[in-house]
Parts: sequence; C-alpha cells; structure tokens
Amino acid sequence: MVEKNRFDNWAELKATFNAINRVGELVVFDIGGNKYRLIAYIRFARQIL
Repeated sequence: MVEKNRFDNWAELKATFNAINRVGELVVFDIGGNKYRLIAYIRFARQIL
C-alpha cells in the first residue's frame, strides 16, 4: 500500500493506516493486533520510508 499511494503528511498516513503511532520522529505500525511492530522513519517531502 505504501508503494502505490502518496502520503504528503501525517494525517493522510493516519487515515489510511489506523493502527499507527508517532514516537518522536519515528512511526510505529502495529501489525497483527499489536502482535508485531514495524518502526520506520518517514520523510514525506522525499516520499521515503
């Protein structure tokens, strides 16, 4: 889903992926009912995850 969409800001990302949290500069994706977590750094201006 990340490769097929363009997210320009946090609000657009949160609208698509409801189970995410921001921790400082990082984004935490809760996967499988919070059984797994993916921690990522996102640069919206450059579209880099």
